Amino acid sequence: MQVLYKNKVLLSNVRYCRSIYARTRGLMFRKRQSAILATKKESRRSSAIHMYFVFFPLDIIWLDKNKTVIDIKQNIKPFTGPYIPKNPAQYVLEIPSQKKHKLSIGDVLNFQSKAI
Repeated sequence: MQVLYKNKVLLSNVRYCRSIYARTRGLMFRKRQSAILATKKESRRSSAIHMYFVFFPLDIIWLDKNKTVIDIKQNIKPFTGPYIPKNPAQYVLEIPSQKKHKLSIGDVLNFQSKAI
């Protein structure tokens, strides 16, 4: 999966987590990578995250159903949390902190499957 911002690739090789198991596991026990945690509808509770067993700092970007950035938390340290967005979110984008993204609240992202 790729994440696009202003029709340019912001992130590639992003893990897309849609099932409850995949969302619960997220990036726990994984190597440094990015992930999208997707829920069926917007919610503050189901879009909350924690950093237990994630061994690298992350930037967390919460998106609403239109993939508009509604909240950002940067440089979250391992083994901390929980973190809950200010508003209901449908997608949570987890990015390793060293990746530069310069996203702001109100920016609109798109997701695209990579062509084979």
